[in-house]
Amino acid sequence: MAITDFLKKEKTGKPETKEVKSMKDIYQKMKSGAQYAHIIKKPYITEKATLLSEKNQYVFQTDPKANKNSIKKAIESIYKVKVLDVNIIKLPAKKKGWGKLAGSTQAICKAVVKIQDGQKIEILT
Repeated sequence: MAITDFLKKEKTGKPETKEVKSMKDIYQKMKSGAQYAHIIKKPYITEKATLLSEKNQYVFQTDPKANKNSIKKAIESIYKVKVLDVNIIKLPAKKKGWGKLAGSTQAICKAVVKIQDGQKIEILT
């Protein structure tokens, strides 16, 4: 009889209400950088990238499927800076061999982002 108990429930006069979020709450959550967290993987810190940071250009490792517009929106929302230009560098996977075993390195996608003068991204903090 327990299987059909849900059919025997008495209906009350008022309908069940679900918690509805306002559009303002949804919009503010979308504007936060949480939705872009999968696009920017990590900052790419090398000697050349450090020299580029003096020219307001920063290098990030990104998702290979990301395009320039999505990278620009991600950097602007996460770091709260104005992005002027984005250049993408796609490095293909390289074949490597270890004795009898054959494998390959992972393909890397880097983005060089130029930001507005006077603004700065604190990467090493």
